[in-house]
Amino acid sequence: MKNRDKIIAFTDEPVISTLLTSFLEESETNIRNISAKTGRKIRSVTAAANRGIPMKDISMAIKQAKDKSLHAAVGCKATSLRDISLQQHLKTYLQAA
Repeated sequence: MKNRDKIIAFTDEPVISTLLTSFLEESETNIRNISAKTGRKIRSVTAAANRGIPMKDISMAIKQAKDKSLHAAVGCKATSLRDISLQQHLKTYLQAA
């Protein structure tokens, strides 16, 4: 994502913003890779579902994007108590998985 760092800085909520922007970026990348195998140019999960990409492939793309975005959110710098708390909950989630 071109302006990812600017978006994260502007929101003043680095953990959740990192989680969401990372997920969007990774899911688009994963969907592009899947759609390229079929000779199509699809970027979003919604478009992939509407254009007949198998749900098995879409769910794998989402799962991989979720895993990468969770790790990105846990690794970012949290300053507020709210962000530190969210990071701790995400760490617990990752450890339990």
